[in-house]
Amino acid sequence: MAAAAPEPVFPAEETAAPARVRTAERRRITEKPPKPAVAPVSRAAVKTAAPAASERGIDGKQVTPQQRVENAYRRALGQLQDGRVSEALAGLQQTLQLDPRHQGARETLVRLLLEAQRPDDAARQLQLSLALDPKQPAQAMMLARLQMDKPSGGPAALDTLMRSLPYAADNGDYRAFLAGVLQREQRYREAAEQYQLALQTAPDNSVWWMGLGIALQADNHPAQARQAFERAKGLQTLSPQLQAFVERKLVQLTAAAAAAK
Repeated sequence: MAAAAPEPVFPAEETAAPARVRTAERRRITEKPPKPAVAPVSRAAVKTAAPAASERGIDGKQVTPQQRVENAYRRALGQLQDGRVSEALAGLQQTLQLDPRHQGARETLVRLLLEAQRPDDAARQLQLSLALDPKQPAQAMMLARLQMDKPSGGPAALDTLMRSLPYAADNGDYRAFLAGVLQREQRYREAAEQYQLALQTAPDNSVWWMGLGIALQADNHPAQARQAFERAKGLQTLSPQLQAFVERKLVQLTAAAAAAK
């Protein structure tokens, strides 16, 4: 007798990183630092963002492309601290026109757009940033979450996560989040593989063991799923809701195994 069909999967956020990890990862991009540091300017920007020939500093010296970028960024931060958000947004966009790789300006702009309830604009900024440099797993996760908020956004989120996966090979939170997205897209075997890799970095993460159990059961591996659920339950770190869910799954799998004998 075949095992009973699994219950609907939890959202990717429930079976990926714990809340404290998700909060820390989001804060890295969205939280306003007490004293924002000026990000370094790339050499490419210095070559491509030449200032007007007549632009000079207060001491009469020629303003370099690097100084021009940093001046624009500092002005935007000053406007932000003064509460002039619209001017700060324009200033950050000007900074990025001068140096598209300026991560300080990009991440501050993303934060402001999210605070202004403009997720589509924030997603576009993250896409531009990742197109220039895919070696930014935190930004890839942020973009994937925004994409998953859209109807049928799973494929786009998967594409985003897969592009940055080579730069997050040892990042358990990243792999677990990817597993949750794969699970929502009903790609259970791949989800199980990613959960297993994530658990190599954090063997006592009960939420990831639960996610692995869900994926294994959906992929028709009831015995392995039961082991994963038992491990999740035994760690005793799940929320009451998730603990009850795991206990129901164990009862379901035990009954199915007994009926199959």
